[in-house]
Order: sequence, then C-alpha cells, then structure tokens
Amino acid sequence: MKAQSFCLGGLIRRDWNNPAVVVWFLSNESGTDLGYMKQMSAFVRDLDSGRLVSIVDNTKWTAQDAPWEKFREARIDFIAQNAYGAAFDGYYQKIEQILPPDLPT
Repeated sequence: MKAQSFCLGGLIRRDWNNPAVVVWFLSNESGTDLGYMKQMSAFVRDLDSGRLVSIVDNTKWTAQDAPWEKFREARIDFIAQNAYGAAFDGYYQKIEQILPPDLPT
C-alpha cells in the first residue's frame, strides 16, 4: 500500500485546494478488497476530511456478492460502477433491485 498511498497522497497534497475536485477515488476497476478500501479511505480522510471518497468498480454484482457491507465498513460514500454493456444486457434493471438505500449510486 505504500506506493499507492505515496501516489495518492501526492495528488491530494497537490490538488486539495482545487475547486474542481469533489471526490477522491481510491481505485479504478481494481476490486473491492476490504483491507485496501479501509486503509486507503482512512489515509485519504486524514489528508482531506471534507471530500467524498469512493472507488470505481466494474464487477457485475448480484444480491449474493454485492459489496455494500464492505463499502460501509470502509466508509465509502457512494457507489461508482463502470457497467460496460449494461444498457444492452439488462444489468441496469438487475442492479436497481439490489442497490442499498443508504449508498448513493
């Protein structure tokens, strides 16, 4: 995690005062590992507690494997997902049925 926190920390220190930055994304399509999300979320919030924190994932979740509890535990503020092809394969309709009411999407 040292390399990731070094890179993300440098980005935050450089851009924390930029009004265009409203969210810090911890990762892009690299999974929903709870340990990583918790550690990086805490790290980012220590540097800038005033912004939202999320990750971008591309997993096509089901009710059985949706990571909502992990997101809550890691203090992820909202769900951001790249759902490639979702408009054509019915995924949008499926995911709407399992989205939690306490995590914006």
